[in-house]
Amino acid sequence: MKDGTTPKARSYRYSLGTLEPGVYRFRLRQVDFDGAFSYSPVVEAVVEVPEVLHLAPTYPNPFNPQTMLAFTVPYDGLAQLTVYDFLGREVARVFNGQVQAGEVTQARFEADGLASGTYLYQLHFEGQAKVGRMVLMK
Repeated sequence: MKDGTTPKARSYRYSLGTLEPGVYRFRLRQVDFDGAFSYSPVVEAVVEVPEVLHLAPTYPNPFNPQTMLAFTVPYDGLAQLTVYDFLGREVARVFNGQVQAGEVTQARFEADGLASGTYLYQLHFEGQAKVGRMVLMK
């Protein structure tokens, strides 16, 4: 029997999407051809909240029929998150309220009743604005 899973060195990458701020610990489990297994050393990843106005990409994108919108702000204040069709018409206001600095604010966008296509989402915060694009595929 052969030991290991391959005669060549390999590198791996793993993505989890959007994570809340905090400390996360990961390790790999390697299973050999003969069924034996071993664990890698623990790898620590720290997710921090940016100290700037940040509008995250939607996840998933493209989506059907819902997606998550997330943003952070540099200081406490009033934020508004609005979705527009590609002609600039407002189709939904997904968030309107007070937000705190250092916290990730998330809002679910439900696209039931909307046509497939490209939509824009815009974050307004204390005189600043950020825009993103998402695709609804039915």
